[in-house]
Amino acid sequence: MIDETLQDQAALYALGMLEGEEAAAFQAALKGNVELQPMVDEIAESAASITHALPSTKAPPDVLPRLLAQIRAERLTAPRVSETDASASWMPWALAASIAVAATIGFFSGARVNGVRSGEQIARLRSQNVQAEAERKRLTSIIDALKDERVAIGKRVEDLRQRDAISQVQIATLKVQATRLAKAYANMAAYVVWDANGQSGEMRFDKLPPAGPGKDYQMWVIDPRYDAPVSAGVFSADIGRETTASVKPSRPIALAKNFAVSIEQKGGAATPSDLIILMSN
Repeated sequence: MIDETLQDQAALYALGMLEGEEAAAFQAALKGNVELQPMVDEIAESAASITHALPSTKAPPDVLPRLLAQIRAERLTAPRVSETDASASWMPWALAASIAVAATIGFFSGARVNGVRSGEQIARLRSQNVQAEAERKRLTSIIDALKDERVAIGKRVEDLRQRDAISQVQIATLKVQATRLAKAYANMAAYVVWDANGQSGEMRFDKLPPAGPGKDYQMWVIDPRYDAPVSAGVFSADIGRETTASVKPSRPIALAKNFAVSIEQKGGAATPSDLIILMSN
């Protein structure tokens, strides 16, 4: 004879409602009880057949415990059966448990519906996530393109600056002007580099003879807006050496039309003398 506790556990076990230690204990009892396994199988089969046969209905969550309690009360008041007929008592119990399962079908169907709805929400969220990722990639591509364009613009601006700087640089050669000194300066080579933006320049001479005792070479910049050439500094030269002199006008130069070199008294003069020996072409 199977006691009521095992019968309750058998119903719960067959319906998948027995968990944890109770489930483990029942499984151990199931192995040593030849009457318990058929009872579990009968309840499971009855529940399955009724579940498929009845329409889905919504049942209160406490329906199964109440039905089981009612069935146990009825069993207590029912006449006891002999042990030889004990197996026959399984049928009412199994049938009652199965009816309880059928009454809760609506509840589990609702859970399945909720599951479907949750699945739809997940699918919708995944779709939104895919769209967001696509938009992020699109914006990233635009940002990268803008960065590349900024770099390209920076390079173009720098190139224009360099071109502008180069356009402001003048390079000119210096030629001998005094005929009577042509022989002395016949082997000389000279040129000037002028940076209008920097308002400075440089003159270079090769084989420039010394200016003479008590004399200096003086550089001049000829700007049409001034009545007289603008002094750009004095320098001296040594025989056999290359001479370099920095061009530093004493007044701002708007347009350097010509450059000239004259021989002046030591320390230079306010205006050039008649002895201008070199002039840019």
